[in-house]
Amino acid sequence: MNTIIQELNDFIELAKKNRRYPENTASGLKAAISRLEEVLTEDEYKSFDLLEDRFDLIMQSFFNKHKNVMTDGSLRTYQARITKVLKDYKQWGNNPQNWGSWVVKSRNRKTNTVDVSVKQTTTRMIKSDDNSPGKIGEFQNKNLYASTKFEIPLRNDVSAFISTPVDLKKSEAEKIKKYIEYLSSIAQDD
Repeated sequence: MNTIIQELNDFIELAKKNRRYPENTASGLKAAISRLEEVLTEDEYKSFDLLEDRFDLIMQSFFNKHKNVMTDGSLRTYQARITKVLKDYKQWGNNPQNWGSWVVKSRNRKTNTVDVSVKQTTTRMIKSDDNSPGKIGEFQNKNLYASTKFEIPLRNDVSAFISTPVDLKKSEAEKIKKYIEYLSSIAQDD
């Protein structure tokens, strides 16, 4: 009996051979799937439906296992790759005959248009078991395991920092936007 990991790897290989995944993409997807295997239970290892139903919990286990050895960006990349494979497998895995309708989107690589004056760093938030402050500043929050921190240089010796959860919601971004607008309204003229 094949495990779900073997089925997913076989699917990736078949998709690569049928030019649905470029070779580099297929390699990255296989690497992500092999790392996922580390946190699966015996039942999840055997069932796609169970893997899909418990995906959020499985990814939380994956994040917790690797948070001290991988960057948040790497963890998010693994999650995106695993999500892609599961979605594609669910849609196409059982019906390779229908792959003719599988439209492969080519990506146009964009040049980096990010303002170089804004630095993005990633900070892992470490929860403590008691109510003592976390290891990183005052940012401790029971529901927050990771954040993205942006440094915005204002003057030669002054920077502003914005720290957001990696899973920032649109409504939360709107709150930040309103606060920035408020700061603009009370700031001194140049």
